[in-house]
Amino acid sequence: MTVAISQNAEIQRFFEEAAGYRNAGGNPRLKSIILRVLQDAARLIEDLQISDDEFWTAVDYLNRLGGQSEAGLLVAGLGLEHFSTCSPIPGTPRPAGSVARRAPSRGRCMWPARQWPRAKCGWTTAARTARRQ
Repeated sequence: MTVAISQNAEIQRFFEEAAGYRNAGGNPRLKSIILRVLQDAARLIEDLQISDDEFWTAVDYLNRLGGQSEAGLLVAGLGLEHFSTCSPIPGTPRPAGSVARRAPSRGRCMWPARQWPRAKCGWTTAARTARRQ
């Protein structure tokens, strides 16, 4: 039987402190999100019995991904943005004041199965027309 130390009260207090719960300032929702990420990561490591090599390989991958500013491309390529409130299910209204965010493009998409929406931006069309003249 595997002992789940992530459920230990002392570890949970540590995660709460790391998420900023002891600070009066800050965004309470962001604190909740960070706490959940920490708890879920600890549970993932325990449940899948992730080895040291596997853990540090994943950390290295995330470091390289962030260092090249390509995390947004991975999110878009996997379609994870569709689970956020910024990208509602087709046919449902977008929350008031929300803005759809897109990852910065650095060329051709590496996910050929992904169907990208075709947006017509007025300024790009005007820029192309101006260059042709």
